[in-house]
Amino acid sequence: MKLKKDTLKSNKEKFSKEKLVSSSKYIEKRDLLQVLLEENKEYCFQDVDSYINEFLKRKVN
Repeated sequence: MKLKKDTLKSNKEKFSKEKLVSSSKYIEKRDLLQVLLEENKEYCFQDVDSYINEFLKRKVN
């Protein structure tokens, strides 16, 4: 089982901030992604979804 989990983790496709911001999947969250994501880093969809959810669940002061 451990081998399968490691294989699944390594098969996550990663994308640049530019590609994610311009994707149709995140069309309604483009402004948020501009703020949350770093320029020279790549992200998988799971990471991006997690960042978005964490941000939206934050408590407003």
